[in-house]
Amino acid sequence: VQQVYLGIALQDYAACLKWMTEDFEMEILGPPEIPFTGCWRGREAAGQAIERNFAQLEDQNPQLIGVTVHRDAVLVMGREPGRVVSTKKPYSVHWVQCFTFRGPLLC
Repeated sequence: VQQVYLGIALQDYAACLKWMTEDFEMEILGPPEIPFTGCWRGREAAGQAIERNFAQLEDQNPQLIGVTVHRDAVLVMGREPGRVVSTKKPYSVHWVQCFTFRGPLLC
């Protein structure tokens, strides 16, 4: 999970992909002020969505609230203020990200 976050922070989205299974699934649910929600299946589709989605935000300041690990799952909780690029409107969200592992890879 840390390697995926590092890849995103460095805008090296290809580095994120190597930590995902070929059948990786990603779903984003959120409030209307977040310009992207949806479900993506497959490592390539998820990678494209990650790059496209983060390009729509600026001035992000994610803050970690907590992490829980249980067997093959990691739950990360945080909050993030930032701004939507297209509207220049600020946003502030609390979020939860659920990661499931198959071996050393995210699935």
